[in-house]
Amino acid sequence: MVDENIQRKNYSPIEMARAFILLKEQKITQEEIAKKYGVDQSRIAQIKQLERLPSEIQNKLNWDEPKIVNQVNKPITPKHAYYLSQLDSPQKQIEVAKLIKKFL
Repeated sequence: MVDENIQRKNYSPIEMARAFILLKEQKITQEEIAKKYGVDQSRIAQIKQLERLPSEIQNKLNWDEPKIVNQVNKPITPKHAYYLSQLDSPQKQIEVAKLIKKFL
């Protein structure tokens, strides 16, 4: 199941993060994951960080970066999400996400 999710072409980074976490729980290293799926190890680390975001932010992400959906409801991009994941609390992440959306 995890293999199928990772090899799909239309996966979201959140789905990838969950799959990588499941693989890590099975004692598979990031290096092994990177080799098996042809993904850079640093990209795996970034994707895994997205899982730490509150669901309120995860649900507002647009994974078709840099495409913008429309002027009224511009989504947060994966790059924004990665930087948000570096903040130390969900409350700060949500506050900054709201600021980002305000200025998009």
